[in-house]
Parts: sequence; C-alpha cells; structure tokens
Amino acid sequence: MTAEANREYNCVASSIGRVNAWIWPPDRAGDGLAAMDLFYASLGWRRVPDPPAEGEAIALFARSGEPQHVARRVQIPPDDWWESKLGRDLRIVHRLRELESTDYGDVLGFYVRG
Repeated sequence: MTAEANREYNCVASSIGRVNAWIWPPDRAGDGLAAMDLFYASLGWRRVPDPPAEGEAIALFARSGEPQHVARRVQIPPDDWWESKLGRDLRIVHRLRELESTDYGDVLGFYVRG
C-alpha cells in the first residue's frame, strides 16, 4: 500500500500526479476509449500497444473496449511495478497483470510521453 483510502481522487488523477481531484474524461460521443486518448493527448501522452522498455508509462485497463482503470509505472524492468489508486479505496503497488479481472478488464495499451 502506498496511500490510505481517500475519496478525493481516483486512478486517472493519480496517474498524472494529482491527489485532490476525481478525474474521468467525459465521454460525449459514446466512445470512452477516444475520450481517454484525448485526455492523455492533451497532457502530452499517446497510446501505444506495448509498454516501453524503460521510462514513464501508464497502463490502460479496459473491458469490452471501454476504459475501466489506469495504473502508473513506478519501476522499470526487470522490477516492473505499477501503482494504482483503486477508486475511493487504497493506492497500491502491483505487477502489471495482477489487476486484470472482471472489474478492471484487461490491459489494452499504454500511454507514453510524446
């Protein structure tokens, strides 16, 4: 655990270093994935299919193509750890695929700078 439960922020906010806002990109066109892509693009990130070998990355978890969760890389391989804010609950560190589930879906891609 890297932080106690906190209702002030969520996984998206945590992924960009904010701990004082609940952020979920608005889905105005019925396409949550496009909304998430636009949100991260506005901050200088782009989605790629595979994680970079090193450096910053944000993993996108989706269920049936719709975003459910994001996690931020906190260490690079071979000690590849990711940090997640679990809704209104704890912030934890985990291996990338440990959160794949019916709740969070599967890893769909990664956001990288540039």
